[in-house]
Amino acid sequence: MLCSPSAQKQVQNLVSRCSWILLHTNPAGLYCFPMASTVLVYTSPSCSACRTVKEFLSRNHIYYEERSLEQDEWLEELAEKHGAASAPAVVVDGLLVEGSLPEIALAVGVDW
Repeated sequence: MLCSPSAQKQVQNLVSRCSWILLHTNPAGLYCFPMASTVLVYTSPSCSACRTVKEFLSRNHIYYEERSLEQDEWLEELAEKHGAASAPAVVVDGLLVEGSLPEIALAVGVDW
């Protein structure tokens, strides 16, 4: 998508804060391509905070893969790879996001 000149400044500001936009410039202007992030949400069935995180991501059109900690393989993966053992745990591009919705929003590149 070709960004208008007025949008170019906004895009450049975003790039300084986020890694989810790939830019390509040419004589015609600045092109913006959203980069796909890998978002994993480790959950448990009785976790209300898990539901809140999933609703937030869905509402903001962020694709995520849900991994239930009831399955031993996901519980072990969360502990071994990310040093966590409780739900919800959100991993964006391989990095554990510590905190609540504002931190998750920042990690996936949406406004809080």
